[in-house]
Amino acid sequence: MVQIEVEAYDPDGSISLVTVKNGDDTLATFSASPYVLKWEARDTGKFYLSTTATDNLGAVSSSNLELIVIPVTDEDIILALYPNPTNGNITIELDDETTDNTSDYYEIILVNTAGVIIYRDRIASTENIININLTDRPPSPYVLMVSSGNKLVGTRKLIKY
Repeated sequence: MVQIEVEAYDPDGSISLVTVKNGDDTLATFSASPYVLKWEARDTGKFYLSTTATDNLGAVSSSNLELIVIPVTDEDIILALYPNPTNGNITIELDDETTDNTSDYYEIILVNTAGVIIYRDRIASTENIININLTDRPPSPYVLMVSSGNKLVGTRKLIKY
């Protein structure tokens, strides 16, 4: 489930209509604020959402958003990430149950909002606490993925400021 909040205002009037679309498919229309949509993507991958706001005089303004949806399992609670947001150094902590796997390593992947891998590392599956220095990475939202063999251990959204 993704919560999408649209901010729209008109300095010389009022907003009469806000529309949220995924391609040509209209996901929601709003005639009053708050403009909040709880959307469940039917699949994982990249989605190109657009919003259009129309004011009381008929003026229209549009904005686009690229959204990446990744699978999340019930076991995702076994992964802790802190501090989040961060200015550089993060700690990943894996629950002791996670070490009950068939792979000799964990793969740590960090992707930016364009889906580009900006960090990748493998660590021994016997390690439960991983420290990563991201001070050289630009401020941005990122997605952290931890896998063990072919199994996704968990994902987390990370904000670097």
